[in-house]
Amino acid sequence: IGSGAPANLSLKKIIEENEFNLGQWKLVESSEQAMLAQVDRAVKKQQFITFLGWTPHPMNVKLKMHYLTGGEKWFGSKGEVYTLTRKGYPQACPNAAKLLGNLKFTLDMENSIMAEVVDKKISFDEAAKAWVKAHPERLDGWLAGVTTRADGDALEAVKAKL
Repeated sequence: IGSGAPANLSLKKIIEENEFNLGQWKLVESSEQAMLAQVDRAVKKQQFITFLGWTPHPMNVKLKMHYLTGGEKWFGSKGEVYTLTRKGYPQACPNAAKLLGNLKFTLDMENSIMAEVVDKKISFDEAAKAWVKAHPERLDGWLAGVTTRADGDALEAVKAKL
C-alpha cells in the first residue's frame, strides 16, 4: 500500500525492477488515512501487510513495523528534523538563536509527541510539555547558555514552571 505521488513512483519502480523480490506485488494507491486504516485492519486480523512507512510519524510508535534494508536507495536517507529561521535572525535575537541552536530533536521524540497528539487528541503544546516533563534531562543541553528576558537562568525558570 502506498500513499503520496512521489513515493508511489518509487514503489512502482521497485515492483518493476523486482527489488526486494516484490516483482509480483501490486501497488494499491491510497491516501495516508486509508493506507493506515488498511494496516490497522490487517494488524487486528494478524495478517502480514507491506506498506510505505516514514519518520517522523506516529505509526512508528503505534505499530510494530520493520523497514526494508536498502530503502534509502529509493526514498533517500533516514528522516531528519531541522530548525530553520529567517536570514539575520541569529544576529537580531542571539538569545533565542542560542536556544534554537541548542535544540536537538530526535525522530523517536517526534514520533512519540505526534502519537500523543493523534492518540489522545491533545494539542501539540500539551504533548510537547508532557514529553519535556517526562524527559527533564534534555533541558540541560537545550537551555545551556540561554537566559530569561530578565537575564535570569533559563534552565531554573523552566524547571520551576514544570
